[in-house]
Amino acid sequence: MLKLQLSQDVTLALKQPEGEPEMSMKQLQETCNNIMSAASCGSESGGS
Repeated sequence: MLKLQLSQDVTLALKQPEGEPEMSMKQLQETCNNIMSAASCGSESGGS
């Protein structure tokens, strides 16, 4: 069951604070995907 959960795409949920400038959701999603890709590449190589 855990393997199934971990194999699914991550859901990105954000709440923008009042007064903060809007950011591009596409840019935020790309940043998140890059971080998750780098993390999964590191874990596949054996980690430490």
